[in-house]
Amino acid sequence: MTITCKQCGEQMQKAIERGSGVQFAAVALFIVGLAMLFVIPPAGTVIGAFLIVGAIVLGYPRKKVWRCEKCGFEHV
Repeated sequence: MTITCKQCGEQMQKAIERGSGVQFAAVALFIVGLAMLFVIPPAGTVIGAFLIVGAIVLGYPRKKVWRCEKCGFEHV
């Protein structure tokens, strides 16, 4: 299935939108979670594991869009 661009009339392609700020936050959260595993052994293991899982969920690309290769127009 393809759709036509409203701006230029060319065919649009499926793409996944990735936010660089969200990716950075996910990496930072992963590092904090990993550090907690080793710095605070008993409680840090549980908290660190939750932070690592949260970072993986946060860093996963979610927004699927249609993008025109010619003009760059995006349709959600």
